[in-house]
Amino acid sequence: MNASMDQQYLLAYKDFLDNDGIEDQLTFHKNARKRSDDIAHFLSHHREFVVRCNFSCLRHTPDFPRLGMADPPSSSLSGFGAAMAGIAFQAEFKRVGRRSKAMIDALGEASKSLKMKPINYETIAETAIQATDIMIAEVLDWRVLFLERKPQLPA
Repeated sequence: MNASMDQQYLLAYKDFLDNDGIEDQLTFHKNARKRSDDIAHFLSHHREFVVRCNFSCLRHTPDFPRLGMADPPSSSLSGFGAAMAGIAFQAEFKRVGRRSKAMIDALGEASKSLKMKPINYETIAETAIQATDIMIAEVLDWRVLFLERKPQLPA
């Protein structure tokens, strides 16, 4: 059986690498960045709102000093605020967003490089290795970020 890498094969592989490999990863990271940034913003904004509501409840509770405890709404708001802070801290949405931004930049350079260079075996192999190295490093970073890191309380 004879196999050859003619220009048509190289063009098909270049399209596969760019469209199904790099562009799919770019789309994933663009969506992940937006989602992570939105969640981080939501938690930050609502955590601040909960703290303000909690202080408002405490300030408007006339018997607060005599009871020695806050009223039920204030107690609930404290719990919600703590839960939101814990979720934001452990999930590290801002860090995930920054990591996705770094991946968008790195993969964007690989895609741009592939589109600007002539189509030959060396160019396609070089870009495939570059994209593979970026994606393997990403998987290792995600593993460290989420699996190897033990849950901890903020200092």
